Amino acid sequence: MLVVFATLKVKGGQPGRLKASRALNVLAQATREQEEKCRLYSPNMSTEDFSTLTVTEVWDDEEALGAHFQSPHFQEFLQQVSPDLDGDPVITKFEARGLAPTS
Repeated sequence: MLVVFATLKVKGGQPGRLKASRALNVLAQATREQEEKCRLYSPNMSTEDFSTLTVTEVWDDEEALGAHFQSPHFQEFLQQVSPDLDGDPVITKFEARGLAPTS
């Protein structure tokens, strides 16, 4: 199992954050519904830095994450939010030892 923490910094104040948050929620729903090797996809907003959004993800393996990055819903998300991002997303990966798939 692969655990991923993705951190996105959004520029443009409240309008940029709202746009990115909406797009991220659409992405999360599509990911959970369409990608069977995704075990968790949870968007989060920082309570301390309103320009920071994160996603906590759990995937069966690296191949599943790679397929996610190529999926139409992920590509659409990138197209929508790229102008509002302050730099590239930071992706941190961990090997989940001791976690078993839920299905």
